Amino acid sequence: MRNSAPHYGTDSSAFGERLGALALKQTTQSIFSYGFYAGMFHDDPRYSVMGRQKNVGVRAIYSASRVFITQKNDGSQAVNWPKSAGIASAAAVDNAYYPPRDHGFAKGATAFGISLWTSALNNEIHEFIGDGLRLVKHNRSQ
Repeated sequence: MRNSAPHYGTDSSAFGERLGALALKQTTQSIFSYGFYAGMFHDDPRYSVMGRQKNVGVRAIYSASRVFITQKNDGSQAVNWPKSAGIASAAAVDNAYYPPRDHGFAKGATAFGISLWTSALNNEIHEFIGDGLRLVKHNRSQ
């Protein structure tokens, strides 16, 4: 409706183009992060829920930190290069299918930052969604 980035327009075909671009970006990012770079760095960049055995603050910090810290295949901790490199690679590939108005380093850097932030938010959701569902289920059974 607002013709926000990527700038495909405001008609019904623009919605499809935006949806397709988002799906392609997410797929590209996943292939790079969880496939190519994970194998190259011998890391496991997937998020594993800590669970209710720790307090909320520890869990919140842990889940956000997993964007930057990951577990190597041998169990040790390491910088999450697969996640960062996968996001950067996907942002670079965006230029192949985004309109020219949305190309360039500044746009890619912004997309990179937003993707890091949304990855951290996604980890938070995964960490706490079970708590929310248990609370709702508990309240409905009373």
